Amino acid sequence: MPLPAAPTSTNITALYTNPSTMAVLGNQIYVVDSGSAAIYVLNSSLTYLHDFTLQTAILSSPDCISADGTNIWVSDGGDNTLYKFGPTGNTIFTINTLNGKTIQPYSFYYYSGNLYVVDPPNDRICVINNTTGAWIQDIALPASSGATGIYVNASKIYIGLWTTGNVNVSVYTTAGSFVTSFTNSNWNVAPVLVGPDTIVIDSLNQIWVSDTNHGNVYLYDSNYQLLTTYANLFLGGGSRGGFAFFQNNILLLDTNADANETIIWTWSNVLPQPVVLPKPLDRGLEPNFSTLTNNSLPGTTNVGLSVIGSYSRTTKADNLLDDVNSRYQL
Repeated sequence: MPLPAAPTSTNITALYTNPSTMAVLGNQIYVVDSGSAAIYVLNSSLTYLHDFTLQTAILSSPDCISADGTNIWVSDGGDNTLYKFGPTGNTIFTINTLNGKTIQPYSFYYYSGNLYVVDPPNDRICVINNTTGAWIQDIALPASSGATGIYVNASKIYIGLWTTGNVNVSVYTTAGSFVTSFTNSNWNVAPVLVGPDTIVIDSLNQIWVSDTNHGNVYLYDSNYQLLTTYANLFLGGGSRGGFAFFQNNILLLDTNADANETIIWTWSNVLPQPVVLPKPLDRGLEPNFSTLTNNSLPGTTNVGLSVIGSYSRTTKADNLLDDVNSRYQL
């Protein structure tokens, strides 16, 4: 199968002073901008719609954002707080400490009912319940690992580590066991420590890694072999090179601080990993092994999604369907 063609670009400079990441909720894109302490909402044409209501007066320096299919999670580097907002901007709750330690979240990712929070100063990934915010477990990372972006799916965690002399993307199980790691020839070149920033995986199990320092996006296969490099993108300034799947495409937020430009790059016809619902655990939920079409689940049109099993709306099933929505509301 041919590799995705070079991306097209859309200039959205007028809105932003220091954008870093973005998230998709429904048919809208939410872009977090630490410079103006705001979150902007774009439509499917990447045109500004409005500010994310209620949160502007609350945030001081927001720097990361994620969506769980219904709600928005935002980290604020100004006060080391993790916020959970409802779809209209109402604050559901905030988190400052987890397992007895103050958090300084760099990135986080929603997967199957839990939120995986990267906390570099404490060399850990904190796993919390997405609904209640309750701490579940810490996954220990190497000391002084300089953890960056995270992606979770198929019971695996992919995380960028900027450890001196061993910059890599490491793979763990969701239970916390180390699996493997892979690197790039650009990442361990003295004296400058550079490496992966954000990570995402598509429907072909191809791994996309942004490298803001070199201005590159690397595409790896499922065996962690480099397939191609999309070189000389901006990926500078405040941007972390945040990826998002939207309308059968993969998007990348990109800032060139020198030129005061903000770009969204678009690779066409790149789908997220399919979500296969496991056999339900609740008593009375028996799988009928019928195949759900892409129109059987809310917000999943035009993605060619096939999900095995049908479920009544219980807590566990809700978590699974929320996971589907967070990936496929296009």
